[in-house]
Amino acid sequence: MFVVDLELDGQENAEAMVEALEDVRDGEVTTAVRDSQAADGSPIHAGDVMGIEGSAITVVGSDVSDVTLRLIDHMQEDEEGDTLTILAGEDLSDEEFQAIQDLIAEHQPDLEIDAHRGEQPLYPVVFSLE
Repeated sequence: MFVVDLELDGQENAEAMVEALEDVRDGEVTTAVRDSQAADGSPIHAGDVMGIEGSAITVVGSDVSDVTLRLIDHMQEDEEGDTLTILAGEDLSDEEFQAIQDLIAEHQPDLEIDAHRGEQPLYPVVFSLE
């Protein structure tokens, strides 16, 4: 919606929005409910915290804050973004959410953080990077 230009017609705006969408990458943090393996083949055990980039599990750990930061750092290495929109899940406290934001700001000082309560179940953190 940021690329909508009221001077253009609907088709031109639709094309601009589709093009802009190609620059948006998404990430999710959740907990494994069964044993599996990450994109690199490393094992995942039930209860591990997983960082998912697109549809691939790229980061595994035991702490939501750590996995979130490592996933964002990994995604920034692949292609640097300017804006992070991050949503807190229903089970993430305001204090934990603020701590995650502070950690990201410390490690990615050039990244603009737009944080909101999303209250989504099962995913303590969902974000987009553009």
